[in-house]
Amino acid sequence: MRRLAVVGAGAIGLYTAYEALKRGYEVDIYEASTSITRSPSARMPGLIVPIERPFSSFKNKLVMKGYKRHLKLSSELGYDIRFTRLILPYKRRILDHLMWIPRIYMKRYGIDIKILRGEKLFNRYPELNRLFIGGVEIHGFGIVDPPGIIISLERGVKELGGGIYLGYKVHPITPEKVINGVEYDHIVVAAGPHTREVVRNVITPPRQRFGKGIYAITSIYLDYIINHFTVTGWRYTRGYGYAPYYKGVGSIFGATFSWTPAKEDYMLDYELIREAIRRAPTLLREEPDILSVHSLPRVVNYPSNRWIIKVRDGVAATFGITTPGFTAAPAIAEYILDRFNMMDR
Repeated sequence: MRRLAVVGAGAIGLYTAYEALKRGYEVDIYEASTSITRSPSARMPGLIVPIERPFSSFKNKLVMKGYKRHLKLSSELGYDIRFTRLILPYKRRILDHLMWIPRIYMKRYGIDIKILRGEKLFNRYPELNRLFIGGVEIHGFGIVDPPGIIISLERGVKELGGGIYLGYKVHPITPEKVINGVEYDHIVVAAGPHTREVVRNVITPPRQRFGKGIYAITSIYLDYIINHFTVTGWRYTRGYGYAPYYKGVGSIFGATFSWTPAKEDYMLDYELIREAIRRAPTLLREEPDILSVHSLPRVVNYPSNRWIIKVRDGVAATFGITTPGFTAAPAIAEYILDRFNMMDR
């Protein structure tokens, strides 16, 4: 029986462990935190997206496949997906004349969108700021409860005989692939921003920048997602908006973003919190109360925003994982295990 170690009990790590157990692996999971619900995956807004830019990228293929896998796994593992709409409002007149472009792209991938202008937009979305002149409405997005999924995966892994070691910090692995005195056939490292440190003896990490974003729980209730994008000179799209949390409470996600000099610097940044509150009324007519704020790590492959999965000598590592990683996690698990299967032939 092949032995697999998974480093990191976030969405990607747990989906990989679960899929590996179903394929007949003997699996151990190592998580530095003392609780799996403290991982960044468990603190994400919980968006399941059917498509991701750029549309022709490897990342988008993983997201689209992961989206379909979530539909099956939600029933298999017992977690719910609440489907809703995404609205992308805009204020610039030039965008009003260019909306046919994303519509054509979306149709190519089986997603139909509607363009709402003026009073049609506000009749459907009365909470929106009246400064917007139009909006793109896309159906098929999902809202899930991230801690609930993580707990469901943990239960599924244990039922299939997988071992989970909490509070275990894995030191940089070597080509011998030994963790905790156990030699493994394969190791998957999905430890977020710590991945590069764990695999540096085996895999050369890509150039990366580390940052922190804000995820703020608010008093507002919405049944749809609002997203607003701005593109920076770093080839990185800074999105912010509101998402209905699984249990109904609205949240500001990715309200702002700042580069951080060290990956450990994830403490709450009150300047970012003030920025989150400042941006809130730019989307909605009324400013909501901020109930709680979380600071999340962000990893960006620099200067490109490509999604990178590297596999070498029986070790797989995931780099540059942000919000779409939750959607793509089941597809990433299958991709890595398929690569291992090819190596073992």
